[in-house]
Amino acid sequence: DLAVRRAEGARGFEKIAIFANAQGKPKHAARQRLTGRWTSKLGKMEDIEHDLRDLEGAMYGSVVLMMKRNIASAA
Repeated sequence: DLAVRRAEGARGFEKIAIFANAQGKPKHAARQRLTGRWTSKLGKMEDIEHDLRDLEGAMYGSVVLMMKRNIASAA
């Protein structure tokens, strides 16, 4: 998806990715760390660090939306 690829490359922004199933129901969200890697909370398990598309599949669906905001406005 073009919008997702554009957001992936944006620097200077705090970003989150929304995962949804084939019916469009949101199933998960991940936040990008300053390192460029993504972090997720998986239920009662510990937070994990991963590449954006590592969690795509039957359980969490696919990345369908990315949102970003300027890091300066996040403070």
